Amino acid sequence: MKSNSIMECAIIGNEIVWTFKDGPKLHFDVAKASDDLCKEAVYHGFKQKIADAAAISRNPETGKSATIVEKRAAMASVIQRLYTGAWNEPRESGGDGGLLLRALMALKPDAEPAKVRAFHDGLTKEQRAIMRTEPRVAAEIDKIRAKKAADAGFDAAASLEELE
Repeated sequence: MKSNSIMECAIIGNEIVWTFKDGPKLHFDVAKASDDLCKEAVYHGFKQKIADAAAISRNPETGKSATIVEKRAAMASVIQRLYTGAWNEPRESGGDGGLLLRALMALKPDAEPAKVRAFHDGLTKEQRAIMRTEPRVAAEIDKIRAKKAADAGFDAAASLEELE
């Protein structure tokens, strides 16, 4: 299920269903669309999915503008992943989603890890952002970040003082 501030979207059987926050729903029954239209939609979806990978503005390691070679490589990576049957790239535990998940696991050490993961995975993007601001979760995220910084051996506060 995908959602934004005004609606949620879900695929139910052959239908795409948009449920608006004020209650009404819109339905699109894919089975009622012509074969040619369905084929066009498939090509459009793949074209967009692959081209979206090139929407990187900076190299995350260097901070420099992403080059045409890096953008092409990102697109090629998506193509290869799609050939394996995976629409999305698996999340890395070090990413923001992993950070929230690790904080939830730390806050609920007695809970079954699969239950915590299911809870995390069931949250929408907006709900995850809100969850990160919950004081207990935010404090745990800060602890995880502080430990990571300490493990890296980089004193950001001392480096900032050098700037003055």
